[in-house]
Amino acid sequence: MTTTPTKTDDEALQWMRDVCLALPNTSEGVHYGEIVFKVGTEMFASCGAKGGPRIIVFQINPKRTAELLETDARFRRYPYEKSGLWIKAAEVTDWEQLRAFVEESYQRFARPAASASAAPAAATPKKKRTKMTKTRA
Repeated sequence: MTTTPTKTDDEALQWMRDVCLALPNTSEGVHYGEIVFKVGTEMFASCGAKGGPRIIVFQINPKRTAELLETDARFRRYPYEKSGLWIKAAEVTDWEQLRAFVEESYQRFARPAASASAAPAAATPKKKRTKMTKTRA
């Protein structure tokens, strides 16, 4: 693991903006007072400080989530999503590792969003116009 300098809460938020908003089809929003990043309409990461120090949340493969929880005490399970993790920005020692986690989280949500937007709209069958003929009686 590479050790990199710690960031202030404001620097961590700017870092998250730089990383997340550089990815295709992403936007920033607010959800329950926390700053979130979305791909399409799906949230894939957040970087909030509503409850105290800046917390970065992301969601990776469940197996890797379990491994991180067992091997690295800085990561905690996000209570609202089984494979979601969070870490205090002040505890991040490897920002490139965190970038990989955030990008993996993005990929998990980008695929369904891309599939939904790429799906063709249901074709509405066109009614055939028939030529009306008058018959005389």
